[in-house]
Amino acid sequence: MLRKRWIVWAVLAAALIPSARLAWEFRDLPHFGYFHDDSIYLVTAKSLAEGRGYRILSFPGEPPQTKYPPLYPALLAAVWKFAPEFPRSLPWFLAL
Repeated sequence: MLRKRWIVWAVLAAALIPSARLAWEFRDLPHFGYFHDDSIYLVTAKSLAEGRGYRILSFPGEPPQTKYPPLYPALLAAVWKFAPEFPRSLPWFLAL
């Protein structure tokens, strides 16, 4: 019984290693996503950069964005084109 419990804990610890590594690697990045609108701006910027229009790609059916103005997402779309590998490009987005 003790051996079985030890194996369960070992498997759980091994499953958490990738998350711990990512948390450690990105520990000094500025925080993003505390508020709803910054996530929407980034998702619509990705949509613009990919040529899919001003849409919310993370919602089912990818509805058009009608709540927030498109100027800031257009600026972010230029950054997305320049550095598309998210989350490594996060400092570029936050510089705007």
